[in-house]
Amino acid sequence: GQTANEFSSEMMMVGIVLLYPIIFLCGTNMVAMTAYSREGESFFISKFLPIAPKTSVNAKLLFSMLPSAAALAVIFVIAVALYGLDAGSAVALVVTSLLFCAGTSGLHIYLDIKKGNVHWKTQADMRASAGGGVAAILPVFISIIPAIGFVVAGVFMAGLEPSLGRSGVLGLYWGIILVVAAAVAAAGLYILYEKGVPLFEKIGENRAVSGRKTGSFGGRRGSFLK
Repeated sequence: GQTANEFSSEMMMVGIVLLYPIIFLCGTNMVAMTAYSREGESFFISKFLPIAPKTSVNAKLLFSMLPSAAALAVIFVIAVALYGLDAGSAVALVVTSLLFCAGTSGLHIYLDIKKGNVHWKTQADMRASAGGGVAAILPVFISIIPAIGFVVAGVFMAGLEPSLGRSGVLGLYWGIILVVAAAVAAAGLYILYEKGVPLFEKIGENRAVSGRKTGSFGGRRGSFLK
């Protein structure tokens, strides 16, 4: 059997392997951050097509999740083959990451709907306004803080092995993490559909960055955060 130190190291490794997809696939999902901003003023072509706002948002969310899902398939193989994670933990890692991605991507898209700007002329302006600019940091922190917490929790929970056993510790660990991930997913998707979809018609009315006027589609001079 494993020694206490070996199991503690294993739990730390599980947390670190989980940390990477949560932060780099979910928290900094550029596809979600630039969901509408990257379209620029060509967005108005699609805006006036007979497509329901919810359908458009569904498509943006699904598209933003595809790169993460593809990367997670690779991470699953690496976690099992290279890091020696058992299949159960690897599956839980993928499910947890997908839930986090759904929640943070939903929040990124909501912020882009609310604060993003399709009236950019240069890529620098687009990057400054995408995802609501400074506001886009919020989903990043929502990913970073729990991800670090999961690493720390794994090390501490390894100490429960004498009473719960290895399987018991892993079951409790992933159970807690899945609850947190489900809460993030539920909150992010609720905000996207309940708060973001009703704002769909206002996309394009946001102020331009750098104090410039937004052009023929309206808007006023000033900061895009105001």
